[in-house]
Amino acid sequence: MRGQIVPGLVRPHPERPGCFQIVYGRRRLAAARTLAIKFKATIRDLSDEQAVVFQGEENTNRNDLSFIEKCAFALAQENAGFSRDVISASLSTGKSHISEMLRVAGTVPGDILVRIGPAKDIGRRRWVEFAEKWSANPDAVRRAQATLVPSLNAAPSEHRFAKVLAALDHNAGSSRSALGATNVVSKGITLAVLSHAKSGSTLRFEKAVTAGFVDFMASRIEALHDEYIAGLGVQEKTGD
Repeated sequence: MRGQIVPGLVRPHPERPGCFQIVYGRRRLAAARTLAIKFKATIRDLSDEQAVVFQGEENTNRNDLSFIEKCAFALAQENAGFSRDVISASLSTGKSHISEMLRVAGTVPGDILVRIGPAKDIGRRRWVEFAEKWSANPDAVRRAQATLVPSLNAAPSEHRFAKVLAALDHNAGSSRSALGATNVVSKGITLAVLSHAKSGSTLRFEKAVTAGFVDFMASRIEALHDEYIAGLGVQEKTGD
């Protein structure tokens, strides 16, 4: 037995002198404990932000880390209070990609993502599609829970993903027909859902849309309405 080959990384505990916090290598530590051998680790004095960057780089270098696992990591770091700059550095990607990853992980409930699993063969494009269909389907949670039955637990994660996606797609279509709803899409991303009913029409922005953009739209409503009215006048003159 060769024992541990690649060392983990630890840092001095900020509140307990003489103790250390593990940055990465938890599975190596667990294996060392099981085998009753010493755990090898490099000690570095790191800030919280630096520790997150090292964790992300270690995770990214793992061959088995899927797109949705990276999304979940990014969301966990944002919820912990780390900036987009730190998260971008930890995953070695741009802020625009981080925003998209956060949108995907923030749209689908965590328990559903856990039940679907890592889906290693499912990439960015299909997960973005999944999140869009989830947002467009008001019955998404119930449909996903009804689809992820115990008999699917032994199936590949990709199969569970496909089953839920199919359920969302089917119901999104029927829901839009019943409610008279239309997705407002920009560059493949759903920004809002426009619904028409006897009581009036509503424009519901997705939770991933920033408050700044919503305020900008509100400030433009009067000008857009004037433009629309002016257009009606041109159409009437043309008709005459």
